[in-house]
Amino acid sequence: MDKDNDSLMLEQSDGALTVLMVKFRMASLDDRAAMRPSLMKLIDNSAEFRLRLFKEGVITTEDDLNEMGKIRDEIDAAGSKQALLLAIARTVTFIAMKI
Repeated sequence: MDKDNDSLMLEQSDGALTVLMVKFRMASLDDRAAMRPSLMKLIDNSAEFRLRLFKEGVITTEDDLNEMGKIRDEIDAAGSKQALLLAIARTVTFIAMKI
């Protein structure tokens, strides 16, 4: 069965969130304290976005998938607290625009 863009977006966004959560758990206590509010907002927005993807027809465009791919690359490359905070903020902004 071929996947539609919404299915692909679910996979990409879930993967991005998982990587962020793993990097969060590996961070120092001070860094986690700084990242926690943004990460919690991302988790809340992600849940709302998933519900929207579930309820509606296909709403994800090729551009959306490309943008999420770029964000995922930034998340994967984030090696410092600042880079990780920027990646979280970019992900929050992207998802917030979709809900």
